[in-house]
Amino acid sequence: MIETATTQERKDLLTGWKTSLLAWGLPIAGLVVGGALEWQPVVWPIAFAWIGVACLINARRCGRLHCYLTGPYFLLVAALALAHGLALLPLGDAGWDWIGGAALIGGVVLYYLPERIWGKYLTV
Repeated sequence: MIETATTQERKDLLTGWKTSLLAWGLPIAGLVVGGALEWQPVVWPIAFAWIGVACLINARRCGRLHCYLTGPYFLLVAALALAHGLALLPLGDAGWDWIGGAALIGGVVLYYLPERIWGKYLTV
């Protein structure tokens, strides 16, 4: 069955401020605070995994295009943060800056570009 955009929008976790705050706002605040307090090895893998899982749940719920891309991307960033935090992936003194920069730039690009080109929701 083909769902209308209205049905998809009702299922979209990004349309409600409470779910958006819980799914994305809280972990983003954790990333900022964790970075400021230099708690990246503990906070960042959890926060990025949280965001990635929230994106995948939202993709499944409503078909939001960017969530299909950002979900796996943020899970990959979480794995990189974990590996760097455990010193399995030595990225040097600027490692956290590289991870944070890649997450920010990649997240923004994957959020906006696909939906500008192909639309907000996938329909089948």
